[in-house]
Amino acid sequence: MREATRRFNSDDLAAAQAIADEVARHDPQQHQAWNLLGAIAAHREQHELAVRHFERAITLAPSSADYLSNCGEVCRRAGWLDDAIEHCRAAIAADSRHMGAHYNLALALHAVGEVESAHAALVSALAIQPDARILRSVLLFLLCHQTVIDGTMQLAEHRRWHELHARPLAPRSLPRAGVGRPGRKLRVGYVSADFRCHSLSYFIEPLFAHHDRVRFELYCYSNTRRTDEVTDRLRNYAIQWRDITALSDEAAARRIEEDGIDILIDLSGHTAGNRLLVFARKPAPVQLSYIGYPNTTGLAAMDYRITDSCADPPGAADAMYVEKLLRMPHSQWCYRPPAPTPDVNPLPALQHGMTTFGSLHSFTKLNRDVIDLWARILARVPRSELLMAVVPSGETGTRVREQFAAHGIAAARLHLIGKLNYDDFLMLHHRIDIALDAFPCPGATTTCESLWMGVPVVTLAGKYGVARAGASLLQGAGLPELIAQSPGQYIDIATDLARDPHRLAQLRGSLRARMQHSPLMDEGAFTRAFEALLDGAYQAASANK
Repeated sequence: MREATRRFNSDDLAAAQAIADEVARHDPQQHQAWNLLGAIAAHREQHELAVRHFERAITLAPSSADYLSNCGEVCRRAGWLDDAIEHCRAAIAADSRHMGAHYNLALALHAVGEVESAHAALVSALAIQPDARILRSVLLFLLCHQTVIDGTMQLAEHRRWHELHARPLAPRSLPRAGVGRPGRKLRVGYVSADFRCHSLSYFIEPLFAHHDRVRFELYCYSNTRRTDEVTDRLRNYAIQWRDITALSDEAAARRIEEDGIDILIDLSGHTAGNRLLVFARKPAPVQLSYIGYPNTTGLAAMDYRITDSCADPPGAADAMYVEKLLRMPHSQWCYRPPAPTPDVNPLPALQHGMTTFGSLHSFTKLNRDVIDLWARILARVPRSELLMAVVPSGETGTRVREQFAAHGIAAARLHLIGKLNYDDFLMLHHRIDIALDAFPCPGATTTCESLWMGVPVVTLAGKYGVARAGASLLQGAGLPELIAQSPGQYIDIATDLARDPHRLAQLRGSLRARMQHSPLMDEGAFTRAFEALLDGAYQAASANK
């Protein structure tokens, strides 16, 4: 089995499987072979097969925390979250010091909306392995979803990540802007793990498409492991496309320096697949964070963050970031909807005589406070129902219904829908009259999709940037009247809309055109403003050389 494991670790899956198959055929009790076959199937995203193999290994070695944790992780990836949680807890019962089991449990709990429990599991994982960089990044991401956001605490935790993982990599001498490069185009490099069919593409493609090729050269550094047709489309915009998935952080930083990048832009933050330790090495004289992560990176080497005045009002917001804030004149968002999309349909309430509220968020955003507030809205509007999409199967739905029942909302008024393909997901808007935004971590892509499909979105503006994406988008769309400053106002806006179907129908019929004529979809003006910020940042660095 050593040779099979070696082949697996070197990505020679066919050879690894051939060896493991042979071992399992000659000795069906060889649990290591079944575990490796499970890992191979998981790597190929053959989830059902992987679970069968892992469960065979568990049957043969029921006290193996490794096998239980592996099975829990593949269940999580497949969306079988109750099973994932059960397997991870069994792994922890078998070995309380199994870091991977605590980590996998945290991810599964987060997926079902149990943010505080997920946080606790992640803290347990970090207690076992305090220097685990990825674990601490996931912890920072979870903090953005906490029921109550403490900006000062979040800033401190991000700075701690920097002290532990980034500061030791800071170069002794920094790259200098504007040295020996008079009149040359500015080379702008974008780094992301999400150059694919991902929400990022709806906002980054307009920028790529309109970059001024006379003044800027576009480089992309892709850490995208599973590429698709969107990857191919984005690749065509770049003068150079570098796949850095196989490069170490040091090698990727060296590649960026060799390319002579003037401005390097991070699009991932502390999300999966990030390459922040490339930025920690300061391979470019000017480094910025933009749109992929709703908080500070914490890196001293990250010079700027691009935002807007609604998301981060000047003053107190500036103190919540390590980066200096550069504010777009209208909005940090520029949305290009996928093509084709369904037409906007007539207001469903006029046909059914009942208002349908909707939530199309990832379930990770739906905490108890959100559900309690939505229940109060349903109570205020008796002839109403709530459609919730992307609800995990199993116990999660039962828990949601129980939370609404505690407020006197019958289960018959709830429509809980699981994961759908994207076309069917968009068609759900034809059933929804009013979309309700989550808090304190509101939607971004889902808000744009709803507005594009004619569905107004009610949002609750928080105190910090992480909690103000919805407000920023609605301000950019020219809909400030849908931004609530308090839970009570959130209820009032939603219920007033529901009680005025004539106004709601007019709004539905006009939203797509309003979007098209708003700063949110003015791709040319957005890109010129974005480039002006880049140019200003580079000129400032040149002046200080």
